[in-house]
Amino acid sequence: MEIKENKPDKLDEKNTEISDFQTEDYDSSPKESRLKEIVLRVIPDGNLKIDANKHPELFAKNFEQDIFMSFDMALNKAFPNGRSYTEEEYNFLKEETKRQIIRIYDDKLPGFADEYAKVYIFFDTQLDNIKNAEKEIEEDSAKDNELVEKKRLLHYEAVSEGNPKELTSEEIRALHDEIHELYNKMEVNKVDICKKYGIDISNESLWKQRVRLVNERNNAASKAVNELNTLKVSKNKKEETEPIVEAEPIIEKDQFKKVGDMEEEEVIKQYFSYNDTLNRPEEEITIYPYQKKYVESFKEITRKENFVSTVDKIRDEYENVMQKLSLDSSIFGMSQSWIYWDLAKQDYFFNNQQEADSKYDIGNPSVEENIQNQIVNRHIGWEIFGNFKEDTSIVDRLNKSDDSFNRIVELLDKTPKENQTLSSYDLGELGKYIRKNLVSFDR
Repeated sequence: MEIKENKPDKLDEKNTEISDFQTEDYDSSPKESRLKEIVLRVIPDGNLKIDANKHPELFAKNFEQDIFMSFDMALNKAFPNGRSYTEEEYNFLKEETKRQIIRIYDDKLPGFADEYAKVYIFFDTQLDNIKNAEKEIEEDSAKDNELVEKKRLLHYEAVSEGNPKELTSEEIRALHDEIHELYNKMEVNKVDICKKYGIDISNESLWKQRVRLVNERNNAASKAVNELNTLKVSKNKKEETEPIVEAEPIIEKDQFKKVGDMEEEEVIKQYFSYNDTLNRPEEEITIYPYQKKYVESFKEITRKENFVSTVDKIRDEYENVMQKLSLDSSIFGMSQSWIYWDLAKQDYFFNNQQEADSKYDIGNPSVEENIQNQIVNRHIGWEIFGNFKEDTSIVDRLNKSDDSFNRIVELLDKTPKENQTLSSYDLGELGKYIRKNLVSFDR
């Protein structure tokens, strides 16, 4: 079996450099030893976001993100320029990546490998069952769905003015009954397929079970990391241990005092390149000319008294939406770079309005809530549009009776640009309507 690499690049202007990994001219069918070597090259210890002591609640999430990103990098290294690979090569590379990262995490937090086996394998087995059930249901119902659409079209034409099909009332009724029988058949088959995988959908739909299991898995993993940390502290014979509190990373105000004295490229690498979550060596970070445009604006806004509180506010608004939708942030969403970048960009255009696109609102991002909300909206739109490709059930978590729902669906159905996402304007619109829709639940 041969698989073609066909993964869209989900990055837009603000993080193009993340996809610019160097590739080498490897053999078209690398041996296992070569694949192992590639894995070891793309996941040196320093590239991983391990920080069990400071933020244990992110340790497990970082582990999953490190596997995803390292595997993606290894795949691009082993099979550059869209070269094909076999299913066996794909699976070997994926398992080897996971094995090496588990080893590194276990070195940093002894016992993590055992906890991974207990927690992740337990939950992932159930999640795999749901995934397999969904795939089988989709394949099983494909022909019936096609037949339903044909019969629905016939029924629509028959009951339309003039009855172009010239069907009798009995024939129309029979057609109506056939459609309902097909729906019933698909529902029965869906239940039977789920039972085959040990899944009961009588009280909870498949997507709700998936969301619940992911949350339970993450909570169990965080709890395990907390316990391992406590054990580690105890073994180090520390007399006092502070309770581990789940919290997001704290932005230290003092860290921005030095920004004004930093070189241009240093600012870009540290604050615009998503490296607080990607953790790439500096030499692997590409500097793009358009990034330099906003460096001085970034230096200026970091001098403002309310800079840190503004960043925190944008982060909180974003996390609140993702939590309501039961979605995990991408590795880019976890970064602070999108906030720094967009704040600097809006400040630049506020001070250089002759260069701004007229369809965007212009304002001071440090004080105008409208501009801050647009920054939140754009990244929510980016995350949701990217997630929707993998999980269309996102729309089931929205209020379909609110007038914002149709606009959300229209935007999600739009053809993406070459970078596989929407324009910044459309992303902002998508985020705006999603936030409006979620608020409608509270009305």
